[in-house]
Amino acid sequence: MRIGEIMGADGVRRQVKGSFDV
Repeated sequence: MRIGEIMGADGVRRQVKGSFDV
């Protein structure tokens, strides 16, 4: 998970929540 390393777990979690939170 390169994105997780760059943005951090918080960034990935936020993106997933936004994508699933409609």
